[in-house]
Amino acid sequence: MWGGLGDLILMQFAIVDGVRSLPSPKLRATCQYCGGDMISKCGTKVIWHWAHSPKRDCDLWWENETPWHREWKSYFPKEWRERVHEDLATGEKHIADVKTDTELVIEFQNSPMSPDELESREQFYGNMIWIVNGEKFKSRFHVFDPLPDPDSDFAQDLVFFEQRIDRLGRCFWRRSENPGNKSMVRIRDYPEIEDEIWENYIGHHLFQWERPRSVWFNSTKPVYFDFGDEFLYLLQQYDDRGLMAVQKWGRAIVQTWGGAIPETGKE
Repeated sequence: MWGGLGDLILMQFAIVDGVRSLPSPKLRATCQYCGGDMISKCGTKVIWHWAHSPKRDCDLWWENETPWHREWKSYFPKEWRERVHEDLATGEKHIADVKTDTELVIEFQNSPMSPDELESREQFYGNMIWIVNGEKFKSRFHVFDPLPDPDSDFAQDLVFFEQRIDRLGRCFWRRSENPGNKSMVRIRDYPEIEDEIWENYIGHHLFQWERPRSVWFNSTKPVYFDFGDEFLYLLQQYDDRGLMAVQKWGRAIVQTWGGAIPETGKE
């Protein structure tokens, strides 16, 4: 249970006698980022954590840990969690949610952010991916019919239309039937090629996102949405016309980043 935490900076790790440590009752420590005093909070109503004492500004990019953050971090070795990443040329540093032994940074993002912050964080971390908590917009995010592998020969001849809940359409046209990018094209229906789509399917789907957090369309790094089911949904451009799609990945993909997570997803 979480609640009543205000604007406190909550962390899973702090420095105790020179060692990165998890909180235990009645311990004091220092913040690995700013060096400020931290005190362990080990009650029964809130998951154990470290908090600054007194409250102070720390890493402005830091997003307080929620149960969602804590669960995701638990899939990775402790020594990779909440690691300080520093630009040795400028001295700038920030706390990465996860930084693997291959220098891949994984950021778990629960709240909205500005385009400027997105750009700054991606430039600073470089080799990184985003995991975005989609629970708050899950009811507004509609995943539609499957699409073929965009790199397949089969897909190269097909042009799909964007879909909407109020206008499903499920239509496409063929480049081979409409050479020269004519303004008038022959529209075909999705069921004509449904079997062939499944033969060339590797997880892609059209989607509609009502009132989107459009900042994620500006990302230059992989963005995976977590809606709490057995999949992660990778946001990506599908074709050369800019059509957007998501690609469904089983949660076992986390193992390729060095983590360990059941293929069946969350309990």
